[in-house]
Amino acid sequence: MIRPMLYIFTISHYCEKARWALDYLGIDVDVQILAPGTHIEIANKLGLKRGSVPFLRVGEIVIQGSDAIIHWAEQENKSNATLGSLNPEVIAVEKRLDDKLGVHIRRWFYSEAILEAPALVKPIFMHGISAWEKLKLTLKWPIICRLMTQGMDLGHQQGLESLEIIKQEIEVIILDNLSTGKKENINPRAIFYECDVSNMNMNSFIYLFKDVDTIFHLAATPQVQYSIENPTDNNNLHSLINMLEVSRLLKVKRFVFSSSSAVYGNPKYTPIDENHPINPLSPYALHKLIGEQYCKLYSDVYDLDTVCLRYFNAYGNRMPKEGAYKSVISVFKEQYSQNQPLNIVNDGEQKRDFIHVEDIIQANILVANLTKNHKGDIFNVGTGQAYTVNEIADMFGGNKKYGEKRIEPKNSIAENAKITLDLNWKPKNKLKTWINTFTEEN
Repeated sequence: MIRPMLYIFTISHYCEKARWALDYLGIDVDVQILAPGTHIEIANKLGLKRGSVPFLRVGEIVIQGSDAIIHWAEQENKSNATLGSLNPEVIAVEKRLDDKLGVHIRRWFYSEAILEAPALVKPIFMHGISAWEKLKLTLKWPIICRLMTQGMDLGHQQGLESLEIIKQEIEVIILDNLSTGKKENINPRAIFYECDVSNMNMNSFIYLFKDVDTIFHLAATPQVQYSIENPTDNNNLHSLINMLEVSRLLKVKRFVFSSSSAVYGNPKYTPIDENHPINPLSPYALHKLIGEQYCKLYSDVYDLDTVCLRYFNAYGNRMPKEGAYKSVISVFKEQYSQNQPLNIVNDGEQKRDFIHVEDIIQANILVANLTKNHKGDIFNVGTGQAYTVNEIADMFGGNKKYGEKRIEPKNSIAENAKITLDLNWKPKNKLKTWINTFTEEN
């Protein structure tokens, strides 16, 4: 009788889980250690649609994934040993560990290993493979590292985020109506519901947010010009009030509201601190200000811990190039890609403080982890450095085209001393570096 063959990596908690379970259940198997890249070739030969390890070949049957292998092993073992893998409660726990924490464990480890210490990782991957496979792995190592980095979303910041999730066993739930976003951009590790928080039934909210301790409210139509052209659109307020109310009813630990520097209007001085006079110049800005006041009210009246983050001009790799969420950076990015003139609103001398989305995320995480009560508190989230729109256009290069006139603040520069002092937050991304990287790639 041919013994089952277990295909594994030397570095994989999923593979080790399957190997350990087979051993515990007394099922003898042969083990073939695969190198990254080779595992895809073997998987294809065995008729598998994806190359992820572990997989077990039993005669003509191939079983893929640690859970499936364990379930098969429990049915095959003749001893009294059991792992309870077919118990619904065990399945639920296992799914949580595999689909949530397991992914983050892998992401954190590989981010630290592949990116920070590749010289230590490569020899481990080479352990137990043939001389020919070692040679192929050596030659393909840079490509393998790049593919692993892209496919697993590896990076220093990503690794730190995953580590925090591992520490806290965080489960992320996302509600979005996808009116502008794309489903493929949603992290597969999150639980996703496609819905509109501005008109949902309260019972649905309570069901979906049961046991949630922190709510990040980012839902909004953020473009100033859109709000001026559609002043009766109050969905921003409806969605906020709904989320505050469900937070109150469920007694969540903290509610984090994404506000905007637009509440300041034309500044009387720069950089703008949190005590600067408020003067909204658009329905959008007014709604954000009212949202902050609602947060303060829920803190004072209902004892809900709320924190408001006033974002300055956000940018990042997934900025939409059209619709209400487009910004000057996304517009320039698209026009540059199409070899078109860069369209500039007004005279282009208006100054903006551009903050990368990764730095915004970090600010949100730090707020969520605050131990001190910050009821109704407000923080600016900006770099403290501003560029004119003309300067941004010059960073991209190409021709400029001046045209449309709009109502907007002349200057917007953040004073970020408060968030730096209270949260130990500092922006890590630089706009000029990001634009240079983009233009070099294109």
